[in-house]
Amino acid sequence: GATAVMTLNDDTTPEADYIEKMMQWHVERPLAILGSLTLRDNGDPVYAGERINWATGATKSLLGTRPVSELSGLEPVTHLPGRGTLIPAIAFRTIGLFDARNFPHRVADYDFTLRSSRAGFPCYCNYDAKLRVSSETSRGIEYTENRTFRNYYNHLFGIAGHANLR
Repeated sequence: GATAVMTLNDDTTPEADYIEKMMQWHVERPLAILGSLTLRDNGDPVYAGERINWATGATKSLLGTRPVSELSGLEPVTHLPGRGTLIPAIAFRTIGLFDARNFPHRVADYDFTLRSSRAGFPCYCNYDAKLRVSSETSRGIEYTENRTFRNYYNHLFGIAGHANLR
């Protein structure tokens, strides 16, 4: 009987009004998939949405296009990570679940939101709903900021690595 499903990563902390801000937009746009503005512990932005240019295959990050203080409302995007995402339940009934067989740890969220978008469920980054990500517990941040051979290896070959070559 749920109208939506919320996904949150274990290395994130939602701000006090996070669920309220997500539900406000869900009520207004019940078919939309809503991602989150993601900030580091110190308030620096980590994620503000992305768009794919289908003609070139290039991905453009919306991070840094405007100061964080000016970000509000919904920003159209082509895909979303699952670290803080509100998904209409009807999207699951329409296209199925995340593809855990082909994407056991990474990219299943991007695949799901791309498939959802093609099926008529628009994706937005909700700048009103903010998540904090811990630099100390986030593997992605650890792999890219702490440049050691082990982290580089895990980045390329680990199941949680951003560039997982497997």
